[in-house]
Amino acid sequence: MEKFMCPHCHSEHIQKCSIVYQNGASQITTSNGEEVRIIGEGLTQLAQQVAPPAKKETHWGAMILCGGLAALFLTSGLFIVGVILGFIALSLYGSSDEAAKFNKEKYPILYNQWLNTYICNRCGNKFIL
Repeated sequence: MEKFMCPHCHSEHIQKCSIVYQNGASQITTSNGEEVRIIGEGLTQLAQQVAPPAKKETHWGAMILCGGLAALFLTSGLFIVGVILGFIALSLYGSSDEAAKFNKEKYPILYNQWLNTYICNRCGNKFIL
């Protein structure tokens, strides 16, 4: 049987980062006797260190809103406002398109790597098995 160990310190006390993350995540709730409400989430410092990669935010809704307002202002005679909103819409399109490509192409690779990443409980080294 093959032993899994840290490549840095050779300790066998290792854990998958996904398990460490799940164990360090908690919901903060309140109760008034009748209902329980979730008011937040908390992470231990270790869970924060081994958190999964984050997807990038897209701003498609804001882009559509700015584009629509730009068209409205351009046709109503407020040309400068329409041009400014048009440039904002183009900027939002560029950043959202870039984020969407990252989320589709690179994020799944990073997430799968994270699923196979371990952390050593002795030296803190993170590595992929």
